[in-house]
Amino acid sequence: MILLGGKMRILKYLNIIIFSLTVLFSFNLYSEEKTIRIVSKDLSADNELHQQYMSIGVEALKKQGIDIKLEIVELTGGQSYKEKLPLAIMSGDIPDIIYDQYGYDKVMSDQGILEDLTPYVANSEHLQNAMWKHNKERLKNYPYLIRAHPPRIRIGTVRADWLEMAGMDEPQNLDDYYKMLKAFSESDFDGNGANDSFGLTMTGSTKRCDWIFEPAFGLGATWDKNSDGYSHRYINPKQKDKFAFYNKLYVEGILDPEFITDKWDVMEDKYYSGKAGMICGSIGLTMNVYQGKMDNVQGKHTPILALKPPANAFAPIDASKEGRGYMISALSDVKEEAFAFLEYWASAEGLITEKLGLPGVHHNVNDGKYELTEKHPTHEPLFWEPNIPAPVDIFVPAATQSFNYAAELVTYDNKFAFPEELQAQADSAENTYWEYSYKFITGEIPLSDFDAYVDNWLSSGGKDITEYANTVLK
Repeated sequence: MILLGGKMRILKYLNIIIFSLTVLFSFNLYSEEKTIRIVSKDLSADNELHQQYMSIGVEALKKQGIDIKLEIVELTGGQSYKEKLPLAIMSGDIPDIIYDQYGYDKVMSDQGILEDLTPYVANSEHLQNAMWKHNKERLKNYPYLIRAHPPRIRIGTVRADWLEMAGMDEPQNLDDYYKMLKAFSESDFDGNGANDSFGLTMTGSTKRCDWIFEPAFGLGATWDKNSDGYSHRYINPKQKDKFAFYNKLYVEGILDPEFITDKWDVMEDKYYSGKAGMICGSIGLTMNVYQGKMDNVQGKHTPILALKPPANAFAPIDASKEGRGYMISALSDVKEEAFAFLEYWASAEGLITEKLGLPGVHHNVNDGKYELTEKHPTHEPLFWEPNIPAPVDIFVPAATQSFNYAAELVTYDNKFAFPEELQAQADSAENTYWEYSYKFITGEIPLSDFDAYVDNWLSSGGKDITEYANTVLK
């Protein structure tokens, strides 16, 4: 009886095992592969390199036991990603992973569309370690928006050969900058026999170059403390000196008159082709991209330089929010898988692709050593640019310059988030500032009307946000 009982127990356990294996097999046989839909301004379904990039992440997750398909969503309607994204969201077509850099994240968050990613990051194996200090600070205020990227400080960049042809050293102060930009605009450094180059071009506004020029006019913190409390730097009287400087560049034909309508790609093309001597770009890998594209357009290595700002200071960066990053839809059925996909790009393996680019395209591996190809300078990471070193030096001299200047001269400006009921006033005041700035720069409105502008700024929402600021700031 003992023997029989033992046999029965063995048969029972065997049946359990067989049943479990049958269930497991049936699940794997009949379950559908999970699909993660991702939308980003930098991703195109028709781009073979993007597809290759995505497939690396998909295969890596499969090795972890996470079987997914990755679908790059192509947006329709509107003229730009900034216009297309809100149209897609309003239509109800909400991808699982969403990239935004235009402030639409706040709208989506208020509608309950975005997942709180704080616990995901806190429990992550890689991403939390890849984030920079300001990335972590921002997450406290915007828990649905993740980013692993150095401070997006803008820095001036010029061609080294143009500076040499001008017979100048790198500019050290505002007067040096003016003389350099004037020489670029008045000389035929591109050699086409025509006086058709400008010293400086921008895109849409002066915002990019304000990073380097504003401190030269005594403009710093977003909110200035005075005897009456705090007031916004947009109405600081020192703005008049900045506008006067830009107006001088505009009147003398040094500043590209099309800067207000130029898109970023047009701005860059003017720089590479010799139609503009200086643009203001982001520190770090952006300099790598500029260098690669410059060499490609010029057909030879044409070194660029990252310049120290004229007052040895950058405008302070808001540590609370850098307005771009990845989000996960709260309505998604694959939230865990979506985060796992983002998490992979912060892993040691994922960072090889993020920092070195695609194997066989941007880098090769020979005898266990990584070697960068001539195409590497054109590589742009699609997800993270973490605070973790690459296995080989990936930076061109201009990129290293930019990092060194940023480390030396960066300051933080801890702004705050306006409550939803004041967001419209904040946007209105912002728009008023940029509208008047363009008119001051072009001379459409004289600087003697600055007080009238201040009144308009206050009435357009500036008064309300100033009153709120004075209840928050101490």
